[in-house]
Amino acid sequence: MSATHPNISAQTLRATLAPHTDVMVRHSDSGQLVFARYGGRLLGLYPRADGPNALWVNPALAATLAAGEWLSGGERLWLAPERDFFYRDPANFGGVHVPTAIDPGAWQVDSAAREDTLRLSSTFDLYDCQQQQTYRQSCLQRTFRPFSDPYATGLDYVGVQIQDQVTLRQTPRRFCAWSITQVYLPHRSHPATALIPTRDQADILAYFDAIPAEQAEACRGYIRFRLDAAAIYKLAVRPEQLNPANPVKALCLAPCPDGTDWCCVVKRTQAVPRTQAECVDIARNPATRLRGVVQSYNHGPQAGESVTPHHFGEIEIQFNAAQPAADNSARSRAQHELLAYSGSRTQMLALAQQLLQLEQPPAVYPDSID
Repeated sequence: MSATHPNISAQTLRATLAPHTDVMVRHSDSGQLVFARYGGRLLGLYPRADGPNALWVNPALAATLAAGEWLSGGERLWLAPERDFFYRDPANFGGVHVPTAIDPGAWQVDSAAREDTLRLSSTFDLYDCQQQQTYRQSCLQRTFRPFSDPYATGLDYVGVQIQDQVTLRQTPRRFCAWSITQVYLPHRSHPATALIPTRDQADILAYFDAIPAEQAEACRGYIRFRLDAAAIYKLAVRPEQLNPANPVKALCLAPCPDGTDWCCVVKRTQAVPRTQAECVDIARNPATRLRGVVQSYNHGPQAGESVTPHHFGEIEIQFNAAQPAADNSARSRAQHELLAYSGSRTQMLALAQQLLQLEQPPAVYPDSID
């Protein structure tokens, strides 16, 4: 397979970042992790230190950083509900924007952290478009530690444990920390498949426009979602249909750019709501009244584009809602893990079967439906 979408090596990623921001490198098992202070991000997730990146990185990374823009790629921390903080006209989901205070933010590195630990924090004033109120001295905090393979697979592997916290001061409002992982898609004709483990056959919540049948399917024990960057869709799964005993909440299977190996990216946590009453995010689609906590996004062309220059998909988790603290602030905190494996297609399907707790390997999307 010829990969038309670029995949950046660890060496090139470090060299591209270095003129613009602090770069931190950690190692886990056979792999390498590359972090950037800019945006408070993990940008490199390499199951083999000299292999391909499991995460999407903006091909125009240097220009993005030089311009102070947010879309660098990788794994990031935002907060939800999206409607309240990322739409200037929240009542109509109009005027979508990413506040620079949130992303790329003004992240700082804690130099006092242990050698195996990376701590980042960003303090800022946050405007709530829904409440028309500013929360002073809001804070995002992230702690990263390399994380050994919890399944002892013997495969090429890299992993990181992440502790995220979002703090808003002087407010009782409901919100939650929101982890978003942008995954690499090698070619539109060779799609990735997002997989979400569920109880039996779950409902697919269409968060944006209605999702066509060829793009997503509810299967026995999981939902699959085609990621091909051909059109914008977002789906979610409500908490009542997740398996609370399984820490795996979402994974993504995709061919590696060389067309030989495959990659599996895994998001694990137990810090998610159990009921609708505990969820905070609201679907943009008026026909979707239920709320989901595990989500997946397929990017696609924006208005005026025939093809998007940004070929990525996302797997996302919205964590437990904020709890009030004694100092009249509210905090949403979560511990989660991001893992990546590489190997043959057969090995990755067997791994996905194990992680999804299925009786047989999951169905992944075939080559082009064009």
